[in-house]
Amino acid sequence: MPFALIVTTGSSYLLTCSANVVHDLVGQVRRSQPPTDRQNLWIGRIAVLVVATLGFVMVSFFPSVLALQMYAYTMYGATITPVLFAGLFWKRATAAGALSAMAVGALATIVWEVTGRSDELNSVLVALPLAVLSLVGVSLLTTRGRVDEPESMAAPSR
Repeated sequence: MPFALIVTTGSSYLLTCSANVVHDLVGQVRRSQPPTDRQNLWIGRIAVLVVATLGFVMVSFFPSVLALQMYAYTMYGATITPVLFAGLFWKRATAAGALSAMAVGALATIVWEVTGRSDELNSVLVALPLAVLSLVGVSLLTTRGRVDEPESMAAPSR
């Protein structure tokens, strides 16, 4: 009985991830030419395979759930946090700067963790400054796109 509970829970997680990929990623990217039901089915099947493989790799790579959690928090701290603060407090931040910061932060974290250097120095201490430098540098080199105000935010006309 417990094995059946584990299998059904696992399959539910895989199908949920697959549905998110099909609807939220592919469906939003291809709004002008939505995929057919058959294409959605194949995309969903491939997503299940990719997510299951990723899960297997993660279980093989991390010795415990705590290690995985620490890695996730490190990745979050190095990739999302600088972009979030820049979006809230720095008017010159651009989308290109944010994307570069997330990519540099993620790549630096992965390289630092995989090479085993995180035992000596936490990877967020390396990845976070690199992500911030990337965010600032790319934002200063690119221009910010024009953002239209929603009608509800515009000044009332008389």
